[in-house]
Amino acid sequence: MNRGLGRSALGIVLLFLASTLLTAIDTPSQVDIPPFEHLPSGAESPSDGVMDIVLMGNSYTYQNDLEQRVAATFEDIGLSNNVTRLASGGMRLEQHANRATTSADPWNLALTESPSLDVVVLQDQSQIPSFPESEPMWQASRSAVISLDAQIEEAGAVTMLMMTWGRRDGDAGHPTLNPDFSTMQANLEHGYLAFAEAASTDERAVFVAPVGLAFRHIHDAIVGSGGTPTDGGTLFHSLYASDGSHPSLRGSYLAACVLHASLTGQPTAGLSDGGLGLASDVLLSLQQAADATVFNETTGFAYPWGTPLEEIDPWNLTGREIAVPDGFTQNSLMDYSDVAVLINNRSEASRTIGWAFAAAREIPPNHVFLFDHASTPTGETINRNQFNTYFAD
Repeated sequence: MNRGLGRSALGIVLLFLASTLLTAIDTPSQVDIPPFEHLPSGAESPSDGVMDIVLMGNSYTYQNDLEQRVAATFEDIGLSNNVTRLASGGMRLEQHANRATTSADPWNLALTESPSLDVVVLQDQSQIPSFPESEPMWQASRSAVISLDAQIEEAGAVTMLMMTWGRRDGDAGHPTLNPDFSTMQANLEHGYLAFAEAASTDERAVFVAPVGLAFRHIHDAIVGSGGTPTDGGTLFHSLYASDGSHPSLRGSYLAACVLHASLTGQPTAGLSDGGLGLASDVLLSLQQAADATVFNETTGFAYPWGTPLEEIDPWNLTGREIAVPDGFTQNSLMDYSDVAVLINNRSEASRTIGWAFAAAREIPPNHVFLFDHASTPTGETINRNQFNTYFAD
């Protein structure tokens, strides 16, 4: 179990102050997920205490009232918010930019008459970002992002692009370019990242919320288990409405979770479903997909709340005591298949970091164990020598 010990020690280094430990798994038992307490955001808090966000998009945005889904996630963590939308069917970023420069237009007023505006989320027509860069519509969208970001910056707000998802069975209108979900998603990813890069400067970043990559996370997990994602009855299939393009309630909830994590730097595991009536296993799967995508699979992305993880050296542990004589390897850092998370359930900090870590590393609930003895300390670290005393029966 040496590899498990290596990851166990890593968990102790990362989570020691919160009384949350990792250990190699032998025979885990199922436990219920306790109420989730959230990490404080690394992002700068809104100056007026209210997160003021405008979503500019089209039917992908107004389907299932995405702004309400996002607002509900903020309310779950006690964050006052005002999330609104400006959307119309099929709208392109070029059209958003045109309206934003038209005097007295609602788009223009949203950017010029909202002194407390914090974030504007931009979503393009569902196909355009997947087009080749030589296509005029692709170029028009890129120019629109640059134009809109200039206005958003003038308003004192942050610009975030919402990367959308490939169509479930590919784009029937462009079968050669986008024959299936995976190809279309790769093309969309390229487009949105190129738009963001074109508008970003050394002083200001345009951010991307990787919603489509969370769809891909679920798609690829099914492929990895030997299944066919597009088959009816799979979680991936259920992310879409009957047209295989627009989001179902599950798809919109997944999008809201990705936006929440991308904007706040806080995990979504443990949030409510905002009254959607999702089954608990589906709810957790969607939350884990969002958290894994933002915190574990897009380490090269810039987010409003911190430095890209790829710029942080995980091996720079100078001055820390590590119980791994041979040191870590890349494999031992990334492989959590035989790891359990041990959480002091009577410590708010331990619950916060423990469940966030489990969600980000896709450690299933039946690999999570709780210290919950009546005499378990509520504010101090539990070390290995105290397992037998404080571990829940």
